[in-house]
Amino acid sequence: MLLYPAMNVLQGTPRIAARFLLTAFLLLAGCAPLQWTRPDATPEQTQADTADCQQRAWQESNFRSFGYGPGYRWSRYPFWGDRYYDETRLTRFCMEVRGYSLEAAPKQ
Repeated sequence: MLLYPAMNVLQGTPRIAARFLLTAFLLLAGCAPLQWTRPDATPEQTQADTADCQQRAWQESNFRSFGYGPGYRWSRYPFWGDRYYDETRLTRFCMEVRGYSLEAAPKQ
């Protein structure tokens, strides 16, 4: 039994507003430029490490065998076989192993 039937119409409004704000926040957060940082690394060393990790990730993602693992239709992993996703993931892993962290670039 509803005591205030008009309130039922507005019941979903806070959820819609929250979803909108969350989506807007995520879209705006995606616009922030990121950079690899490590306290003891020079910019030249960071650039060299990034290039080396990207090259190794590119090689690994291109030479990996697609014969293993479940087929795309049956996989719960939506990016199975996506070379670009694997390259990004491997680059990130390589940089993190070397002690770098991905942080927002300072405003200039």
